[in-house]
Amino acid sequence: MSIRNFAIPGALIAAMLSAAASELRAQPRPAPQRISAKGTVKEVYPRLGIVMTTATQQTWQIAIPQTANVKVTGTAEENFLKPGMFIQFNGEVDKRGNYVLGKVGQLLIFNPSRERMPGMFGADPTLGGGGQAGGGLGAGAPMFGPAPGAEKPGGPANKGMGMALLGGQISTLKGKRMTVAVPNVNARLRVELADEVKIGVEVTDFSVAQEGDKIQISGTMIQESTTLPNGTEVPGRGTARDVTIEMAKPLVDPKKKPRIVPPPRTRPARPTKPAKPDEKPEGFEVAEPK
Repeated sequence: MSIRNFAIPGALIAAMLSAAASELRAQPRPAPQRISAKGTVKEVYPRLGIVMTTATQQTWQIAIPQTANVKVTGTAEENFLKPGMFIQFNGEVDKRGNYVLGKVGQLLIFNPSRERMPGMFGADPTLGGGGQAGGGLGAGAPMFGPAPGAEKPGGPANKGMGMALLGGQISTLKGKRMTVAVPNVNARLRVELADEVKIGVEVTDFSVAQEGDKIQISGTMIQESTTLPNGTEVPGRGTARDVTIEMAKPLVDPKKKPRIVPPPRTRPARPTKPAKPDEKPEGFEVAEPK
């Protein structure tokens, strides 16, 4: 008796797999469990996610997809500014649209979005009045035209277009001077920063977060945080839908270390020479024998 080898036709295998998949899809799946947590940032993995510690000292690994709603707010030092960043500030452009009158003392780093777009808009009272150029117009101020009773620095009252909110991408930056590409105004608008600049941050890039920042997330849970019998903690895992991060300290450029002013040099005091036996030490008097 001979045994014949035979092969199952490929079409039959495909049909069997299709039937198994249909059966699996027909089975009810448990609804994903929603999670909401507050805590502090422990580690940051750009383009992947964040490891956070909750208020109950649990560790969670949170994946942050590109579809998540992310908002990171805080402040930054001046050395954090660099070409390619988008900034917004209140200022007044000269009539030819070449430069901003006065100096900018307050600005905001942002990512272009539906809420914030580059361009020229009505002045934002939360961003001050363009640093040393003068006071802001406040709510309800006109987009263009001079502020009531305000005189433009360096010329007559009609020298500029009026205080406005300017937003664009930094093209060049050297010291206190930069050029900013502002749509519908100038691709190289000249801007000068004030001696002291306040810089706010409102971005959608979670990779700028640092250890210790406050974080709040909501999303779906993949695995709950547990502790093994030997005391080892197994971090929880989840996927974020909404992420809000509040920075605990200003952003700085790690490549640009702050300049440390050395203390002034002082000459060491000269040592006093020991007095000879027949000399009188300074400051002392020897009584004459009676």
